[in-house]
Amino acid sequence: MTGWRWPRSLPVWDGKRNATWPLEGILGAVPEVGRAVLRDPEAGFWIGPDQWMLGAPRATHELLADQLKARMGDAASITEQSGAWVCFDITGPAMLDFCERICGVPIRKMVAGDARRTVIHQLGCFVIRREANDHIRILGPRASAKTLHHALLTAAHSTA
Repeated sequence: MTGWRWPRSLPVWDGKRNATWPLEGILGAVPEVGRAVLRDPEAGFWIGPDQWMLGAPRATHELLADQLKARMGDAASITEQSGAWVCFDITGPAMLDFCERICGVPIRKMVAGDARRTVIHQLGCFVIRREANDHIRILGPRASAKTLHHALLTAAHSTA
């Protein structure tokens, strides 16, 4: 398990009037309900009706939210979220059991690119199934990063 990984720009996109064309330009496609578009270095996933979260390395995309705001004008609301989320990449042969222990997502049915909103240790989080069969990414509230980290470590120790 890797922890405290999120040197990324994270704008949230609230599309108005079906203005999703910049998402296609950045990600190559608009993430569908419950799905993520996993590109390198950009990625994005659906978080609600007409809403998506985008992520990219901060070193190369620090002004991503500002650039999207300039491109979209009033067609979308863009909210910078870089300081609001913490990211944990979970990998290893016990990942499926680990995921079942910490949350209620149907991990054994999920495929690469599936994204689910869930609750982990009473915290609203997102779980994204990555390309490798033993890899998930968990995004949780940064203000509760230590609590979430503790919950993840506890679950990891109990499934090892």
